[in-house]
Amino acid sequence: MKLLTIETESRLSTLWDQKECNQFCSKEELWEAAREEEMKIPWKNANEGPPVPEEQYQKRFWRRRLDGIGLDTATKEFLAIEFKRAHDARSNYVESATAVAQEQYKSLLTGLQAVGQVKGWKVQQIVVVGGTCGSIHVESFNRDMKALGFFESKWDPFARNS
Repeated sequence: MKLLTIETESRLSTLWDQKECNQFCSKEELWEAAREEEMKIPWKNANEGPPVPEEQYQKRFWRRRLDGIGLDTATKEFLAIEFKRAHDARSNYVESATAVAQEQYKSLLTGLQAVGQVKGWKVQQIVVVGGTCGSIHVESFNRDMKALGFFESKWDPFARNS
């Protein structure tokens, strides 16, 4: 598994200019697969005006920033990685933050999954959630580390089940 954007998040357009993402699919293929879902997202400040041209939707799509991408070309796995910080006073903070990330990247994930299905890739979104009070949900942390291909012996001891 090769992790892209380890040090800083990048726009989707920048990521797809890299050869690693092009091994998954071209920009044209991804946009074609994501277009319908992206164009369902309401456009801010488009009240009663002329229809927003498709090019504007496409520009918005390519400006999105993922926190990371994991690619394993040998096993054909694509991971869309997002980190969310959430107020952890309530027990459902992980589910709430995950739902926000899923909605935020719905068009991208729809496109990735459509292309992945055709090309034989497994596509998964990993949402790592950190609580604002410093908590980490152990079960989701363990699941995410496993999905990212980290050996359990390398996980920080504070995040392991006792």
